[in-house]
Amino acid sequence: MAISTERIAELIRSPFRDNIPRWEDLPADPLRRVLFLRQRFPAEAVPAVLELSELRSRARSKFSRAERMFFDREALEQSTGEVPASFTAVRTRWAPRSA
Repeated sequence: MAISTERIAELIRSPFRDNIPRWEDLPADPLRRVLFLRQRFPAEAVPAVLELSELRSRARSKFSRAERMFFDREALEQSTGEVPASFTAVRTRWAPRSA
């Protein structure tokens, strides 16, 4: 299930936004993972929390503060990481402009 922008907005506004666990801290077994999350979050939020945990884990290779960021799958896949983006920003900032 893809996380929707509406669900991301709900997570950002929610009181448990800072308590979303790291993917590595969740049980490896999918059933136990869901049961673990249902003990800590409202049932309707569990799919979004589960996906966001996974996306944050994947995002760590691109973003130094991935654990504090909110993603949807498509945006993460299309995003440029911090290092290449910084390099490009510096290069284009000082590049001579054509007339």
